[in-house]
Amino acid sequence: MKTSPELADLAAALAEAQFAFPVVPKNRTAEIETRTGGKYAYLYADLGDVILAVKPMLHANGLSVVQGIGIRKGIDVISTRLLHKSGQWMQSTMRVPGVKTTEAQSATPQAFGSGLTYGRRYAYSAILNIVTDTDDDGTLAQLAWGEDSPRTKKRAAPKASTSTRGRAAPQDPATAGKQPMDSKLRNKLIGHLAHLTPPIREAAAVLAKINAVLGPDGPVDAPAKLTVEQGDKLIKTLGIK
Repeated sequence: MKTSPELADLAAALAEAQFAFPVVPKNRTAEIETRTGGKYAYLYADLGDVILAVKPMLHANGLSVVQGIGIRKGIDVISTRLLHKSGQWMQSTMRVPGVKTTEAQSATPQAFGSGLTYGRRYAYSAILNIVTDTDDDGTLAQLAWGEDSPRTKKRAAPKASTSTRGRAAPQDPATAGKQPMDSKLRNKLIGHLAHLTPPIREAAAVLAKINAVLGPDGPVDAPAKLTVEQGDKLIKTLGIK
């Protein structure tokens, strides 16, 4: 990262702005097709959502962000510069995702535009250290999905009918409550904990909260090992809709 010779004013202003930044909600849905023909979806906050959420804090503290594209050693790059009204600045540069060279045949305009928007969103969030509500690449998603995570599973999960609570219908009524809790419902549980005041996000804290609610019906050593019975108790006790 490149910076101006002096950073004191910028650093102080950024500290004030970051203290007031909200957790930006992910309210956009993207659907991805896998190489095996399956699909999975994830939530994200688009660039406009992120900018709108933090614009008042940046303005109040004399900060602004400028992004542009250029070429470095034949590679298309995005430059993101954080400016302070004093003239101080800091800048990061990243490659445009999915675009290998500047040659016309390397990417369609649509592919280039998509990579540019994707890169700008991540670069903007990174230079300001903005947090979005849940991150499918991080701890919360891994806690929620376990081995069913779209980023870790190697094959499509077997199809099963579902109840109105969103869990797989058991094959044997005698062992109904012992079936694994549905990954989507786990995701909802982890997301609920992440939005409490104060939020519960760290893996150890999430597990401690789950076991505290389960009481004698626990403990579990990982959210991915929750059963249907345990999940029902958590959902009911925590008032998750």
